[in-house]
Amino acid sequence: MTLRDGSSRILSSAAWGLTLLMGAGVAFAQSYPSKPVRIILGAPPGGAADATARVVAPRLGDLLGQQIILEPRPGANNNIATEYVARAQPDGYTLLWGFSGALVVNPALYSNLSFNILKDFEPIILIGFTPTVLVVHNSVAANSVPELVALVKSSKPGQFQYSSGGSGSPNHLAAALFTSRAGIDIIHVPYKGGGPAVLALLSDEVKMLFATRLR
Repeated sequence: MTLRDGSSRILSSAAWGLTLLMGAGVAFAQSYPSKPVRIILGAPPGGAADATARVVAPRLGDLLGQQIILEPRPGANNNIATEYVARAQPDGYTLLWGFSGALVVNPALYSNLSFNILKDFEPIILIGFTPTVLVVHNSVAANSVPELVALVKSSKPGQFQYSSGGSGSPNHLAAALFTSRAGIDIIHVPYKGGGPAVLALLSDEVKMLFATRLR
């Protein structure tokens, strides 16, 4: 099974969800929205979150009758964007494009977060789920998970690397779980978002990646 560009092979899959959130305590008037609405993304352009948001935003704008502005604020494994929205006025005009990494994983990884997911946000709607697939560069001589595991075990230590959208991101955790259960040693190379992580694989900077696949 191959990706459409023929650059990588799909070996396995998982899933996670995307949600839209806003500051807690919002009281809407009947005139809402009376000005443009911003959606804050914790991911850089080019990744699954950015691509999905660009599809949803214009349709949401049509429904609300207002302009929807997408504003990327990547960094710190989505904590920068999440903190920004938590500190924004809870008036419904600053929304967070949230997903499991920031909303579920980060509170368990970081002890000094300046926001509280349960207290500072109210969920609006579940946008969807995006499957996670294990892909390898075309130079990797493996066509299945068992073949990949055997190849890594027979190679020199440090010869294989995998990229991710950042430490603690879903694709990082998926890869960490995979390597642990398979008993293999692959070096983690974190990038600032899913887009750069995919580019690293395509340019052969790394050999594998648990990537998000849009349907």
